[in-house]
Amino acid sequence: MNGLARRIVDALNRGPMLFGEIRARVDAEPKAVREALEELVRAGLVRRRRSGRFWIYWLDGDGYGHLSPADWEMVEGLTVLQVLEEASRLS
Repeated sequence: MNGLARRIVDALNRGPMLFGEIRARVDAEPKAVREALEELVRAGLVRRRRSGRFWIYWLDGDGYGHLSPADWEMVEGLTVLQVLEEASRLS
């Protein structure tokens, strides 16, 4: 794992985040962050979920796919927030 990937994992230790939040925390170019996230997803260290035009990323719990209930609630909450935000823009 390179330095950028390590910084991303450290940032995600705080909980699920949107791509923009991750990019701001690791202070790197969007393309580099996107590539590092893709590598982490392929390696199984990071999970992601699409919500509208946004991606939500989080760590893969204990490495066996067990996500803590608190992290799952955060992912669900971010999804609902994004759906409401998109709906308000469309109306």
